[in-house]
Amino acid sequence: MKGIGRQLLALGLMVCLALACSDGGDDSDHDESCVDNDGDGYGQNCDLGQDCNDSSAAVHPGAMELCDGIDNNCDGQTDEQVEVVFADYNLKVAIINRLSLARNTVYNTDFCQVTSLDLRNKGISSLSGIEYAWALSVLLLDNNPLTDISPLASLKALAMLSLGSTGIYDLSTLSGLTNLEMLFLNDNFLTSLAPLSAMKSLNTIDVSHNLTLSDLSPLSGLHSLQSIFVQYDGITSIKPLYDNSSLGAGDQVELHHNNLDFDSCCIYIPALQARGVNFLNDDGYCSAAYTCP
Repeated sequence: MKGIGRQLLALGLMVCLALACSDGGDDSDHDESCVDNDGDGYGQNCDLGQDCNDSSAAVHPGAMELCDGIDNNCDGQTDEQVEVVFADYNLKVAIINRLSLARNTVYNTDFCQVTSLDLRNKGISSLSGIEYAWALSVLLLDNNPLTDISPLASLKALAMLSLGSTGIYDLSTLSGLTNLEMLFLNDNFLTSLAPLSAMKSLNTIDVSHNLTLSDLSPLSGLHSLQSIFVQYDGITSIKPLYDNSSLGAGDQVELHHNNLDFDSCCIYIPALQARGVNFLNDDGYCSAAYTCP
């Protein structure tokens, strides 16, 4: 019997430990989870630490300090001077010259009042560092051999962006630039316009001379469009333009040198013309073999 008693006692202790019945077993600290309202990884009980502003993902410890009147990096200082590091020497030189700086160092505070930059034909391949120019509304980057345009994702104030002849093929980085009104992407290697589908303020788009581009579907829901340039592309159907009910009187489309199908030539173009859309240089897009009703 004593042996059985000892076995029962041992079993009881094991059950007690499993159920955390000892003092302090109910430790509420282990139940606390990270509260991160803005999704930046910082917040209450988060592994990365506390956030000084949990309503903005751009504000957290270690964030890029912009010249915007906000303590972006949670160090208790606002718009403190931070050196901007450029991966591309040509970009650094171009900005120093554009801002007429008398030194060889660029700081975030140099961008405080900069709303436009013309950086065309500068031999730039990397845009790293340009994200500090947060107030830009106009940026021209044509004729640069760009390899990475991801820093542009931070420039939410952009209203006009020109990336002609830069060799780009993927526009996913631009999907969040919903304030854009004018976008020039001519002479590249684009295959999809899907990332532009949320740009409801876009009134002018130039995607001409992109032979790899064949689908205009993302343009059907952009009801602010007034000028569309798609000449010398791989377009066969312009039904997405016909489906864009806002295209009408005074708007213009240039689409010559595309191999358009019968419906585009004989149904959609006449219908758009009846709505007042002007087709520029209207030759070279419909086969002479088509006999429209």
